[in-house]
Amino acid sequence: MKPIAAAHGVPAHEILRKPGEAGYVGGQEDMINDVARQLVAERERGATHI
Repeated sequence: MKPIAAAHGVPAHEILRKPGEAGYVGGQEDMINDVARQLVAERERGATHI
């Protein structure tokens, strides 16, 4: 998880929160990378998390 978080510049806890909110049971590396890319895209668009 830490290498993926570092590679995308997104904190690991933010990456793990998204699958939890979506109700995923387990995490595969490709899904975790997708979440990290989604978080980066949201930041670039100026989205904020509450």
